[in-house]
Amino acid sequence: MPAIHPARLKKQVAQLVNNFEQPDGFVRSLHQLMSYYAERIQRPGQSGEPTPLITAYKVRRPVLRQIQGALAPLAESKPEAAITLCDALWEEPYLEFRLLAASLIGHVPLTPPEAVVERIQSWLDGETEDRLVSALLTDGLARMRREDMELVLRLVEGWLQGKQIHHQRMGLHALHPMVADLNYENLPLFYRLIHPITLDTPPELRLDLLELLRALARRSPQETAYFLRHNLSHPESLEAAWILRQTLDDFPPDIQNDLRDAVRGMK
Repeated sequence: MPAIHPARLKKQVAQLVNNFEQPDGFVRSLHQLMSYYAERIQRPGQSGEPTPLITAYKVRRPVLRQIQGALAPLAESKPEAAITLCDALWEEPYLEFRLLAASLIGHVPLTPPEAVVERIQSWLDGETEDRLVSALLTDGLARMRREDMELVLRLVEGWLQGKQIHHQRMGLHALHPMVADLNYENLPLFYRLIHPITLDTPPELRLDLLELLRALARRSPQETAYFLRHNLSHPESLEAAWILRQTLDDFPPDIQNDLRDAVRGMK
Protein backbone atom coordinates (compact mmCIF):
# COMPACT_ATOMS: atom_id res chain seq x y z
CA MET A 1 0.00 0.00 0.00
CA PRO A 2 1.59 3.29 -1.06
CA ALA A 3 1.68 6.25 1.29
CA ILE A 4 -1.18 8.69 0.94
CA HIS A 5 0.01 12.06 -0.37
CA PRO A 6 -2.92 14.49 -0.12
CA ALA A 7 -2.06 16.46 -3.27
CA ARG A 8 -1.66 13.31 -5.36
CA LEU A 9 -4.85 11.76 -3.97
CA LYS A 10 -6.80 14.95 -4.65
CA LYS A 11 -5.62 14.92 -8.26
CA GLN A 12 -6.47 11.22 -8.67
CA VAL A 13 -9.97 11.74 -7.29
CA ALA A 14 -10.52 14.76 -9.54
CA GLN A 15 -9.67 12.59 -12.54
CA LEU A 16 -12.02 9.89 -11.24
CA VAL A 17 -15.05 12.15 -10.86
CA ASN A 18 -14.63 13.42 -14.41
CA ASN A 19 -16.41 10.16 -15.25
CA PHE A 20 -19.37 10.90 -12.98
CA GLU A 21 -21.83 10.75 -15.86
CA GLN A 22 -20.17 7.71 -17.47
CA PRO A 23 -20.73 4.87 -14.96
CA ASP A 24 -18.71 2.28 -16.87
CA GLY A 25 -15.72 4.60 -17.08
CA PHE A 26 -16.12 5.59 -13.43
CA VAL A 27 -16.18 1.95 -12.31
CA ARG A 28 -13.07 1.11 -14.34
CA SER A 29 -11.20 4.14 -12.99
CA LEU A 30 -12.31 3.37 -9.45
CA HIS A 31 -10.98 -0.18 -9.71
CA GLN A 32 -7.63 1.26 -10.80
CA LEU A 33 -7.59 3.73 -7.92
CA MET A 34 -8.60 1.11 -5.38
CA SER A 35 -5.94 -1.24 -6.69
CA TYR A 36 -3.32 1.51 -6.35
CA TYR A 37 -4.16 2.04 -2.67
CA ALA A 38 -5.04 -1.58 -1.83
CA GLU A 39 -3.61 -3.36 1.18
CA ARG A 40 -1.23 -5.94 -0.30
CA ILE A 41 -0.27 -7.69 2.93
CA GLN A 42 -2.81 -9.39 5.16
CA ARG A 43 -2.57 -7.91 8.66
CA PRO A 44 -5.43 -9.50 10.64
CA GLY A 45 -6.70 -7.65 13.67
CA GLN A 46 -5.05 -4.32 13.05
CA SER A 47 -8.22 -2.43 12.18
CA GLY A 48 -10.29 -4.01 14.91
CA GLU A 49 -12.95 -4.89 12.34
CA PRO A 50 -14.01 -8.39 11.27
CA THR A 51 -12.98 -9.71 7.88
CA PRO A 52 -15.45 -8.49 5.23
CA LEU A 53 -17.91 -11.04 3.88
CA ILE A 54 -17.37 -9.71 0.35
CA THR A 55 -14.21 -8.83 -1.54
CA ALA A 56 -12.45 -5.69 -0.28
CA TYR A 57 -9.44 -3.72 -1.45
CA LYS A 58 -8.89 -2.69 2.19
CA VAL A 59 -7.91 0.85 1.31
CA ARG A 60 -7.48 3.27 4.17
CA ARG A 61 -10.38 5.47 5.15
CA PRO A 62 -8.88 8.80 3.99
CA VAL A 63 -9.05 7.52 0.42
CA LEU A 64 -12.76 6.78 0.65
CA ARG A 65 -13.45 10.04 2.47
CA GLN A 66 -11.76 12.01 -0.32
CA ILE A 67 -13.91 10.28 -2.94
CA GLN A 68 -17.08 10.70 -0.89
CA GLY A 69 -16.39 14.41 -0.46
CA ALA A 70 -15.90 14.88 -4.20
CA LEU A 71 -19.08 12.97 -5.10
CA ALA A 72 -21.43 14.68 -2.64
CA PRO A 73 -21.89 18.03 -4.48
CA LEU A 74 -22.33 16.20 -7.79
CA ALA A 75 -25.24 14.22 -6.32
CA GLU A 76 -26.89 17.54 -5.52
CA SER A 77 -26.42 19.06 -8.96
CA LYS A 78 -26.87 15.90 -11.07
CA PRO A 79 -29.28 13.61 -9.18
CA GLU A 80 -30.25 11.41 -12.13
CA ALA A 81 -26.61 10.71 -12.97
CA ALA A 82 -25.96 10.07 -9.29
CA ILE A 83 -28.71 7.44 -9.12
CA THR A 84 -27.34 5.73 -12.22
CA LEU A 85 -23.84 5.74 -10.75
CA CYS A 86 -25.14 4.36 -7.44
CA ASP A 87 -26.64 1.41 -9.32
CA ALA A 88 -23.36 0.75 -11.11
CA LEU A 89 -21.35 0.96 -7.88
CA TRP A 90 -23.67 -1.40 -6.02
CA GLU A 91 -23.46 -3.95 -8.83
CA GLU A 92 -19.75 -4.34 -8.09
CA PRO A 93 -19.28 -7.00 -5.37
CA TYR A 94 -16.62 -5.00 -3.53
CA LEU A 95 -16.97 -3.49 -0.08
CA GLU A 96 -15.55 -0.08 -1.01
CA PHE A 97 -17.77 0.30 -4.08
CA ARG A 98 -20.91 -0.40 -2.08
CA LEU A 99 -19.82 1.90 0.74
CA LEU A 100 -19.49 4.65 -1.85
CA ALA A 101 -22.95 3.81 -3.23
CA ALA A 102 -24.43 4.05 0.27
CA SER A 103 -22.76 7.40 0.85
CA LEU A 104 -23.72 8.80 -2.56
CA ILE A 105 -27.40 7.78 -2.33
CA GLY A 106 -27.56 9.68 0.95
CA HIS A 107 -26.83 12.95 -0.86
CA VAL A 108 -29.34 12.57 -3.70
CA PRO A 109 -32.25 15.08 -3.53
CA LEU A 110 -35.55 13.48 -2.52
CA THR A 111 -37.57 14.77 -5.47
CA PRO A 112 -39.26 12.34 -5.52
CA PRO A 113 -38.02 10.08 -2.69
CA GLU A 114 -39.10 6.80 -4.27
CA ALA A 115 -35.88 6.33 -6.26
CA VAL A 116 -33.84 6.56 -3.07
CA VAL A 117 -36.20 4.52 -0.87
CA GLU A 118 -36.56 1.68 -3.38
CA ARG A 119 -32.81 1.27 -3.72
CA ILE A 120 -32.09 1.36 -0.02
CA GLN A 121 -34.85 -1.15 0.66
CA SER A 122 -33.65 -3.46 -2.10
CA TRP A 123 -29.98 -3.26 -1.09
CA LEU A 124 -30.76 -3.87 2.57
CA ASP A 125 -32.91 -6.90 1.83
CA GLY A 126 -30.07 -8.65 0.07
CA GLU A 127 -27.24 -7.50 2.33
CA THR A 128 -25.56 -9.51 5.10
CA GLU A 129 -22.36 -7.44 5.46
CA ASP A 130 -22.83 -5.53 8.73
CA ARG A 131 -20.72 -2.57 7.60
CA LEU A 132 -22.86 -2.10 4.53
CA VAL A 133 -26.11 -2.40 6.47
CA SER A 134 -24.80 0.23 8.90
CA ALA A 135 -23.67 2.48 6.04
CA LEU A 136 -27.05 2.29 4.31
CA LEU A 137 -28.98 3.03 7.50
CA THR A 138 -26.65 5.84 8.55
CA ASP A 139 -25.21 7.43 5.40
CA GLY A 140 -27.85 6.27 2.93
CA LEU A 141 -30.70 7.75 4.97
CA ALA A 142 -28.79 10.90 5.97
CA ARG A 143 -30.60 13.34 3.71
CA MET A 144 -33.95 11.71 4.36
CA ARG A 145 -33.49 12.18 8.11
CA ARG A 146 -32.85 15.89 7.55
CA GLU A 147 -35.67 16.52 5.08
CA ASP A 148 -38.36 13.89 5.64
CA MET A 149 -38.10 12.36 9.11
CA GLU A 150 -41.69 11.10 8.88
CA LEU A 151 -40.74 8.93 5.92
CA VAL A 152 -37.76 7.50 7.80
CA LEU A 153 -39.95 6.71 10.79
CA ARG A 154 -42.48 4.95 8.57
CA LEU A 155 -39.67 2.81 7.18
CA VAL A 156 -38.41 2.02 10.68
CA GLU A 157 -41.88 1.14 11.93
CA GLY A 158 -42.40 -1.18 8.98
CA TRP A 159 -39.12 -2.95 9.65
CA LEU A 160 -39.78 -3.32 13.37
CA GLN A 161 -43.26 -4.70 12.77
CA GLY A 162 -42.00 -7.18 10.19
CA LYS A 163 -41.73 -10.88 10.89
CA GLN A 164 -38.14 -11.30 9.72
CA ILE A 165 -35.34 -10.87 12.23
CA HIS A 166 -33.25 -9.17 9.53
CA HIS A 167 -35.87 -6.44 9.12
CA GLN A 168 -36.32 -5.96 12.86
CA ARG A 169 -32.57 -5.58 13.27
CA MET A 170 -32.58 -2.97 10.51
CA GLY A 171 -35.27 -1.06 12.38
CA LEU A 172 -33.29 -1.04 15.61
CA HIS A 173 -30.09 0.07 13.90
CA ALA A 174 -31.86 2.78 11.91
CA LEU A 175 -32.87 4.48 15.17
CA HIS A 176 -29.28 5.01 16.32
CA PRO A 177 -28.50 8.11 14.23
CA MET A 178 -31.76 9.69 15.40
CA VAL A 179 -30.98 8.98 19.05
CA ALA A 180 -27.57 10.57 18.54
CA ASP A 181 -29.13 13.67 16.93
CA LEU A 182 -29.72 16.08 19.82
CA ASN A 183 -31.94 18.21 17.59
CA TYR A 184 -34.49 15.40 17.46
CA GLU A 185 -36.51 15.49 20.65
CA ASN A 186 -39.43 13.12 20.08
CA LEU A 187 -37.90 10.28 22.09
CA PRO A 188 -41.31 8.98 23.28
CA LEU A 189 -41.92 7.88 19.70
CA PHE A 190 -38.79 5.71 19.83
CA TYR A 191 -39.99 4.01 23.01
CA ARG A 192 -43.35 3.33 21.37
CA LEU A 193 -41.69 1.81 18.32
CA ILE A 194 -39.46 -0.58 20.28
CA HIS A 195 -41.99 -1.41 23.01
CA PRO A 196 -43.25 -4.70 21.48
CA ILE A 197 -39.71 -6.01 21.01
CA THR A 198 -38.72 -5.12 24.59
CA LEU A 199 -41.63 -7.19 25.90
CA ASP A 200 -40.67 -10.34 24.01
CA THR A 201 -37.18 -10.09 22.53
CA PRO A 202 -36.06 -12.78 20.08
CA PRO A 203 -32.65 -14.11 21.18
CA GLU A 204 -31.13 -12.95 17.89
CA LEU A 205 -32.08 -9.33 18.69
CA ARG A 206 -30.98 -9.10 22.30
CA LEU A 207 -27.62 -7.48 21.66
CA ASP A 208 -29.08 -5.06 19.10
CA LEU A 209 -31.84 -4.01 21.49
CA LEU A 210 -29.42 -3.58 24.39
CA GLU A 211 -27.15 -1.41 22.26
CA LEU A 212 -30.06 0.90 21.42
CA LEU A 213 -31.36 1.05 24.99
CA ARG A 214 -27.89 1.92 26.26
CA ALA A 215 -27.74 4.79 23.78
CA LEU A 216 -31.17 5.95 24.93
CA ALA A 217 -30.09 5.70 28.57
CA ARG A 218 -27.11 7.95 27.90
CA ARG A 219 -29.23 10.38 25.88
CA SER A 220 -32.19 10.59 28.27
CA PRO A 221 -31.70 8.57 31.47
CA GLN A 222 -34.92 9.68 33.16
CA GLU A 223 -37.19 8.84 30.22
CA THR A 224 -35.44 5.53 29.55
CA ALA A 225 -35.60 4.52 33.21
CA TYR A 226 -39.33 5.28 33.26
CA PHE A 227 -39.80 3.17 30.13
CA LEU A 228 -37.94 0.20 31.61
CA ARG A 229 -39.73 0.43 34.96
CA HIS A 230 -43.06 0.52 33.15
CA ASN A 231 -42.13 -2.67 31.29
CA LEU A 232 -41.50 -4.44 34.59
CA SER A 233 -45.19 -4.21 35.43
CA HIS A 234 -46.43 -5.28 32.01
CA PRO A 235 -48.15 -8.69 32.25
CA GLU A 236 -46.78 -9.84 28.87
CA SER A 237 -43.17 -8.85 29.52
CA LEU A 238 -40.78 -11.78 29.34
CA GLU A 239 -37.51 -9.85 29.19
CA ALA A 240 -38.01 -6.67 31.26
CA ALA A 241 -35.98 -7.59 34.34
CA TRP A 242 -33.13 -9.06 32.29
CA ILE A 243 -32.97 -6.02 30.00
CA LEU A 244 -32.99 -3.66 32.96
CA ARG A 245 -30.11 -5.46 34.67
CA GLN A 246 -28.07 -5.43 31.46
CA THR A 247 -28.45 -1.67 31.01
CA LEU A 248 -27.94 -0.55 34.62
CA ASP A 249 -24.36 0.64 34.17
CA ASP A 250 -25.44 3.17 31.53
CA PHE A 251 -27.55 5.15 34.01
CA PRO A 252 -26.39 7.69 36.61
CA PRO A 253 -25.85 6.18 40.11
CA ASP A 254 -29.07 7.55 41.64
CA ILE A 255 -31.18 6.11 38.82
CA GLN A 256 -29.31 2.80 39.06
CA ASN A 257 -30.41 2.54 42.69
CA ASP A 258 -34.03 3.25 41.82
CA LEU A 259 -33.99 0.62 39.08
CA ARG A 260 -32.43 -1.99 41.38
CA ASP A 261 -35.20 -1.32 43.88
CA ALA A 262 -37.77 -1.76 41.12
CA VAL A 263 -36.35 -5.16 40.18
CA ARG A 264 -36.27 -6.25 43.82
CA GLY A 265 -39.90 -5.21 44.15
CA MET A 266 -40.86 -7.82 41.55
CA LYS A 267 -39.85 -10.68 43.84
